[in-house]
Amino acid sequence: MSQLPRIFIPTSDKRELNRLAQRAGNDKSPVAPFLRAELHRADVCPDKSLPRQTVVMNSTVTYRIDWGPVRCGTMVFPHDRPARDDEISLLSPLGVALLGLRRGDSMPFFTADRGFRLVTVVDVTLPHTEEAA
Repeated sequence: MSQLPRIFIPTSDKRELNRLAQRAGNDKSPVAPFLRAELHRADVCPDKSLPRQTVVMNSTVTYRIDWGPVRCGTMVFPHDRPARDDEISLLSPLGVALLGLRRGDSMPFFTADRGFRLVTVVDVTLPHTEEAA
């Protein structure tokens, strides 16, 4: 993969994402540099202008790691507890790699136990909002 995919984050999440990156850095989280780098290169856009099928917080993502089976999880902010099996914590290497991707995008990421991996977004279901209801 010669070039990283373009990523997008909604304006409504920008402040919380930056706060989380700062806290992760202060806590010496190994994922903090990756999160800060991704937030730095992200295109921030108004929520209503976000490209379709973009992975945002609370969206449900169907993805594949390397050439393994398709999996599904919901992107969540860490709540000082481990993520459940159906959740992907933003403070995990996978969570940072998925943030801002769109359906069909692939992104490399690193895990201490398995080395470099490649995640591909198969599908994205946006979170339900009061406006959508």
